[in-house]
Amino acid sequence: MANHFSNLFNILVILATIAAVQLTVEGGQCSEIYDNCSVGNCNDYCKVLYGLNGLGSYCDDFNMCTCLYKKESSTYNCNLGLGACIKGNCDSVCCSARCASKLKHSFGSCTNGNPDRCICHYVPE
Repeated sequence: MANHFSNLFNILVILATIAAVQLTVEGGQCSEIYDNCSVGNCNDYCKVLYGLNGLGSYCDDFNMCTCLYKKESSTYNCNLGLGACIKGNCDSVCCSARCASKLKHSFGSCTNGNPDRCICHYVPE
């Protein structure tokens, strides 16, 4: 039973990641990860930061506030969180490989936290 739950959870995580990548890459849209959602109102925070370019917000699986916004210029990088690579640990080689497989002109870096996270940096298309 526990094995079936684990497999189902893994499938749901993969589907959520695919959906997030689709949303982030289309039409010059970006996402930016900010502070913990328990610190304040995520939606209000994102509205103040991005104004009319804001497209929404959500609290991710790590309870981090993520703002979605329209990018006016492709000269700046966008960021997308992909979670950890290996059982809660982020490895820079694994992270960069995951980013390159999902996004053009991207590279990955690991953030220090609990748990460590893989963040993709890319130029929106």
